[in-house]
Amino acid sequence: MDRDQVDRVAPRRLQVLCWTRFPGPALDRLAANHDVRIEEDVSGLIADDPGYCAGVDVLAPVGVPRVDVHLLDAFPSTRLIASFGLGTDHIDLGAAAERGIGVTNTPGVVERPTAELTVGLMIGLLRRLREGDAVIRAGGWPKPGLESMLGLGLENSILGIIGLGGVGRQVARLATVFGMDVVYTQRHRLDAETERDLKAQYLGRDELLASADVVTLHCPMTPETHHLIDAAALALMRPSAFLINASRGPVVDEAALVAALRAGTIAGAALDVYEYEPRVSAELLELGNVFLTPHMGSATPAARAAMTDVLVRQIEAFATGAPPGHMVVSSKVSAPGS
Repeated sequence: MDRDQVDRVAPRRLQVLCWTRFPGPALDRLAANHDVRIEEDVSGLIADDPGYCAGVDVLAPVGVPRVDVHLLDAFPSTRLIASFGLGTDHIDLGAAAERGIGVTNTPGVVERPTAELTVGLMIGLLRRLREGDAVIRAGGWPKPGLESMLGLGLENSILGIIGLGGVGRQVARLATVFGMDVVYTQRHRLDAETERDLKAQYLGRDELLASADVVTLHCPMTPETHHLIDAAALALMRPSAFLINASRGPVVDEAALVAALRAGTIAGAALDVYEYEPRVSAELLELGNVFLTPHMGSATPAARAAMTDVLVRQIEAFATGAPPGHMVVSSKVSAPGS
């Protein structure tokens, strides 16, 4: 439903609970027409004000607490979970479906900034930017000589992308600008026309791991992708290869990655996400061949405001009885009384 259609249908006034104040002006637009409550301590709210929780129509979560069976039991009136972000691993989708609760996410606006960060991680890792920064901050300078602080360029290297969805495709397009050869793997191979457009060659997972100079992960977090990159997968990679993860932390077995980095099984890794996020293991922090950032793939003002706008439009459509866009869990949801 487009903006004009939403405006033409008289919406029901909803009670909306947001885990945080989402960036940009769209949340104020929502609050002008609906009862919006921002509560970062959702667990505390459940304990202190169960009466309010019982009447909430829409949950807008991000991060913790996880929307699991126990949390949903505290919100019996909820019929829509409008999740801020692309990933939905913080939501028990099966429990939502069983209760007839629709779940949406905010795709279409996070792909480009996340892809840009991925390329930034790649360049930072291969060109040793973190090490160079540390030398300068310590008051030093690299040792004289043309062999000092040598890094690797991207041109003529092979980039292996695991998961050629929205983010992965943006990464592929950027990589070809740098002169990289792109190979990819995922459950379902793309059609030939899309492969030609992206200049991407399909390989099986093991062949991709064995042949790529850089492996970057852009798959969703599912039971099938949990620890997709484990000790056996890392052993297939070249000792000169690098791993990038800007998808979800548990896709990588972090203990196996630490062991591989220590042993020289792979040359290095750059991570924006972590298995036990927001905790980062001390072992990773001790390693010099790791480039770390704090889950900032979509962290630009424009992207975050656009994510809020997508989320608000979904709730506005729901309030009119229309199906919200970008449904991860589809059900015949409608606002009460609509």
